[in-house]
Amino acid sequence: MIEWQGGLYALHESGRPTRIDPETLHNPSESDLEGVVASTFSAHPHRIAARRARYNFGISYGKETALDLYVLPDSGRARALGRIPLSHPVLLHNFIVSENHLIFFVSPLRLVTWRMMLALKPFTDNFKWSPSDGSEIIIVPIEHPKEPVRFRTGPFCQFHFACAFEEGRDIVVDYVR
Repeated sequence: MIEWQGGLYALHESGRPTRIDPETLHNPSESDLEGVVASTFSAHPHRIAARRARYNFGISYGKETALDLYVLPDSGRARALGRIPLSHPVLLHNFIVSENHLIFFVSPLRLVTWRMMLALKPFTDNFKWSPSDGSEIIIVPIEHPKEPVRFRTGPFCQFHFACAFEEGRDIVVDYVR
């Protein structure tokens, strides 16, 4: 749940934010934040106090898979920050922010879309671990979201992060692998 500009929203990564009446907790309705949210909206937005904004992402699945980036300023409208194509349908649960960057660890855990669409197996059986692909690190400069830095490393999986910060030109990320 997050509160943003007088609205209370329930979040989950498989859909758009759900607006809930803060007085009664009734009348939930899905919101695309005035046409901004393309497909999904992660359950884990992160706020950067110095920027007076929250940042989040969603995954668009279809002919091409893409990472959609969003900003929710403390005042003003929500905005799409950018879109980054991904090579495969993936499960991406969380990301982390530093003062100037959005940081994503994309593990080689691939979503088997045809299995998911047919719903023949339990949710957890709709994924395939592809270690030969390695993990991709995507670092998005907030001021230049169309210029992400992308590189691959050995395969690993992470679900949540502890924190991230910048030391000079270095970005330090704490996470459980």
